[in-house]
Amino acid sequence: MIRTPPGRIPFAPTVRAVLAGMVDGEKHWATELYAQVGFQRPHGAVRALNWLARHDFVTAADPVLIAVGVNRTDHVWVITGKGRAAAADLDAGYPAEGHRRPR
Repeated sequence: MIRTPPGRIPFAPTVRAVLAGMVDGEKHWATELYAQVGFQRPHGAVRALNWLARHDFVTAADPVLIAVGVNRTDHVWVITGKGRAAAADLDAGYPAEGHRRPR
């Protein structure tokens, strides 16, 4: 069991995995991340990336989209300083104030 400090919420397992996968600072996208971290489908990585972007742990990279197949694109993300700090201590979680827990 993960023990987070008082007043903080632990990251969901999918969010932890995505943050850990992005700690290198390179550009990443959901289709690439889901295979890298071992998810069964890209949907979990998409949800985690959207939550992380909403709370400024990741931001859109330039270019914003990448081709991932025939007639398919995916958003490209890069970890922020806040995301790097969170990835350095995943057990610390995130502040409860002003954040909604990811599902």
